[in-house]
Amino acid sequence: MKISEYIASTIGRLPKGYVFTYSDFDTEANKKEAVIKALNRLVKSGKIAKLSKGKYYKPESNPFGNLQPNQRQVVKDLLEDGNKIIGYLTGYSICNKFGLSSQVGNIIQIGKNKIVQLALKYPPATKALIFKKLDNIWNKLKPIYNNEFKNLVYGVSPKDEVVMFTMKRIKEWLANITWNIKTENKK
Repeated sequence: MKISEYIASTIGRLPKGYVFTYSDFDTEANKKEAVIKALNRLVKSGKIAKLSKGKYYKPESNPFGNLQPNQRQVVKDLLEDGNKIIGYLTGYSICNKFGLSSQVGNIIQIGKNKIVQLALKYPPATKALIFKKLDNIWNKLKPIYNNEFKNLVYGVSPKDEVVMFTMKRIKEWLANITWNIKTENKK
């Protein structure tokens, strides 16, 4: 089987919106140039689209043109190393996806799963009063959130149950972090 036929048949089996590179094709090292040429020919023919240098995807079309692949596909090489997850999507776009915000992010933000040592002037967030007495504090903040705060921001704000649920999840996440922090004493 020719390299171009092998590339075309492999791409034919990929789902629409899947991002791939020339290294995703099992070929000998000396045939790398042939793979790249075959991919560039497929781009010219419109069967695949080029996302960036060395990155291609199988486009999904609608009446307005080709759709871009989803965010996770675009940055999957930054989120995964083989089968190991090394990062995660975060930011406005993820908050919007889960209905926590009406803002739509135009920047892809990625969080990394690694331990960072910090020297802070203040104790870690788990010791913050809001997380120590979350139910009591939220009951005091809820009237402000539902009145004054909503008059300050545009768009639809999440319901107070959603905010409380999110705060509880943040408290749980913070509790699972291994805090390796040195605090400075104020004089």
